[in-house]
Amino acid sequence: MNLGTTQKGLLEVEMAEGAKIQLCSILNHFMDLQLRHRVESLVAFSEGFVGEVQQVTFLSRIYVFTIIVPGPIWRLNRLGSK
Repeated sequence: MNLGTTQKGLLEVEMAEGAKIQLCSILNHFMDLQLRHRVESLVAFSEGFVGEVQQVTFLSRIYVFTIIVPGPIWRLNRLGSK
């Protein structure tokens, strides 16, 4: 690393204004794609996670009802007692 030199940002490099605008447009497009991919990954993870949590909750409730609630009451509740 040279301490005597300074690095320029992409927009500070000498180039035609049209090229800078095009470069900004391309970088903006790449950032949109990356953000979209991250959001889609988060949604996919969330769907799977919530599905697993709901399944575990459902199985836990069935377990609790079969252990704690007496048989006839449990059967009536499952059949939608009136």
